[in-house]
Amino acid sequence: RLHQTVTAMIDKGYTTFIEISPHPVLALPLEQTNSDISIIPSLHRDNDSLTAFLRNTAHAPTAHWPTGPTTLDLPTYAFDRQRFWVGSRRDVESVRLASGGRVFTSHWSVRDQPWLADHAVFGRIVVAGAMLVELAAATGVRVGCAVVRELTLEAPLVLADDTEATVQVWVAEPDENGQRAVTIHSTGGDEQDWVRHATGVLAGTAEPVTVDPVWPPENADPISLDGFYDSLADRGFGYGPAFQGLRAAWRRGDDVFAEVTPLENDGFLVHPATVDAAFHAALGDDVVLPFSWSGVQLHGSTADTLRVRLSLLDADTIRMVATDAAGNPVMSVDSLTARPVSREQLAAVHPEPVYEVSWVDADPTGPVGTVVVLGDGRYRDLPTLTSDVESGAVLPEWVVHTVAPATDGTVPERVRENTARVLGLLQDWLSRPELAHARLVISTQNAVDTDDIDLTVAPVWGLVRSAQTENPDRFVLVDGTGDIRAALATGEPQVTIRDGRPRVPRLTRTTLPASTTVFDGTVLVTGGLTGLGALTARHLATRHGVRHLVLTSRRGPDTPGATELVDELTTAGATV
Repeated sequence: RLHQTVTAMIDKGYTTFIEISPHPVLALPLEQTNSDISIIPSLHRDNDSLTAFLRNTAHAPTAHWPTGPTTLDLPTYAFDRQRFWVGSRRDVESVRLASGGRVFTSHWSVRDQPWLADHAVFGRIVVAGAMLVELAAATGVRVGCAVVRELTLEAPLVLADDTEATVQVWVAEPDENGQRAVTIHSTGGDEQDWVRHATGVLAGTAEPVTVDPVWPPENADPISLDGFYDSLADRGFGYGPAFQGLRAAWRRGDDVFAEVTPLENDGFLVHPATVDAAFHAALGDDVVLPFSWSGVQLHGSTADTLRVRLSLLDADTIRMVATDAAGNPVMSVDSLTARPVSREQLAAVHPEPVYEVSWVDADPTGPVGTVVVLGDGRYRDLPTLTSDVESGAVLPEWVVHTVAPATDGTVPERVRENTARVLGLLQDWLSRPELAHARLVISTQNAVDTDDIDLTVAPVWGLVRSAQTENPDRFVLVDGTGDIRAALATGEPQVTIRDGRPRVPRLTRTTLPASTTVFDGTVLVTGGLTGLGALTARHLATRHGVRHLVLTSRRGPDTPGATELVDELTTAGATV
C-alpha cells in the first residue's frame, strides 16, 4: 500500500521523503505519486561510502530551498562573501592547500544533471569536452585567470546512468607571468583510481574578439539541416534535446556560420551544451572528440540566439567566435583541435562493466531445526523415512542425501549415472505429499567453487538448479565438507563450505579488458536470423569487428527479415 500511505502523508503536509536503503528503489513510484515532493536517497549501489551518505544527508534540509534568485537584506557591516549555499547544478567546493594552489571539487551524475545523458558517443554517455573547458574557465574566474590559455584533453569522462563522478580541479599558484597550471581528474568512488582528463594553463589577459557586423553573412550558401542530428546519430553521435541547439548554417569558403539557440546558463558562464552546439555545423563524417583547446573566453550572455563563426585553420583545427544579436561577444575559442575516436578506443578507456558469479562468505540467519541424513543410521533410504512419518514420527525439517559419484566407466557414462540417480530421487521426493514441508539437501564434493572441479558431479548442480526453479523451497544444494548445519543456517538454496565457513553465490561487478576483435575467423550463430540471434549477429559485427558470420535458422533465407539483416551486416563490413 505504498501509494495509499504516501498519498496520506502528503495530505498531512509531508513533502520530503528519505529512503533508508542500499539503493533508492522507491524513488520512481514516489515521483509517480506526486512530482512535487522531494525524494532523498541514503546510499547508491557502488557508491556506499560515508562521504556519499553525508552528502545525501545534507540535501535533506535544502530540499525545498528556492533555486532561483532571491532578494535578501544586506548585513549592516562589511563582510567578505564566500558562497557555500546550494545553487547551480554544478556546485563546486574549494580548498586551499598548504602545499600551494587550490583544489575545487564537484560531483556529476545523470541523476542530478539529466542533460548530461544527451551527449552520447557510440551509445555511451560521454561528458562533453565543452563541460571540462567550461569548468576550467569557471575555476579560472574564481582565481583571477578567466582565460583558458590552453587545455589538452587526455581521456574522455564516461558516465553510467547509476554512477556519480567526483571531479577534482587543481589550480597551481601563479607563475612569474601570472598564469596558473590546471589539471582535471575524476573518480567513480572511494575504491577507484583517479583518472586525469585534462591539463592546461589559465591566464588573466584576454585577447580582443573580432566580430562580423553583417548577418546573415554575405555571399554565403545556406546549408540544409534536414535530418542533421539523425545523420549524426547514425554515425555514432547521440545528441539529445539539450545539445540540439543548431538552427541554421551557411558556408563561405573555409568559414561556416551558424545560428544556435542557447540553453539558460543555469550557473555556468555559458552552458556547456551551448558551447558544444556552437561547433556542430563544422562536424564532418568522422566521429571526433575535442583534443586541444586554446584561447577560450566565456563571457556569458542572456541572448536568445547566438551567431557563430567557425573558421577552418587546418584539417583538424577550427576557430570559433559567438556573439549575441547586438554583436556583443558571448564566447570565443582561438583554436580547437579534434581527433577521431572509434568505438574500440572509447571502450579501452572505460570498459563496460559486466557481472560474474562470485562465492562470498555468509553468516547464519536463523535456527536450523532437525536434520537427518539418508543412509546414515535410522533412515537408509527415502521409503524408510516416509514409512516412519506415516507411522506418526515427526517429519524432519532437512533431509540430506550425499551424492556418491559413480567410479566405473567413461566420464560421460559416469555423468549419466550420477544425474540419473539424483533425478530419480528428486522425482520420488516430489511424488510424496507427506514430505511437502521438508527440504531435501543434495550434498556433493567438488561440484562448484573450486579449482578442482569433478566433471562427473558438476552436472548434478545444473540438474538440481532446474528443479529449484520449478519447485521453490523444496531443494537445497551444499558442496564441501564440514558442518552442514552451518550451511543450512544461511537460509540460501545454494551453499558451499570452504575452510569451515559457508559461502554463497553473488553477482559481482567486474570489468573485462576491451578488445578490438573478440573472435577471429568465422563465427557461427544458430538461430541467427531472428530475435536474440539477430541481435547477437549485429553485436558481433558492429561492436567486436567480426568479419565472417554464418547464420543458420530453421527457414534459412526464407526467414522474414533475413534479407534486410544480411544487407545490414554486409554494410557493417561482415561477410554473411
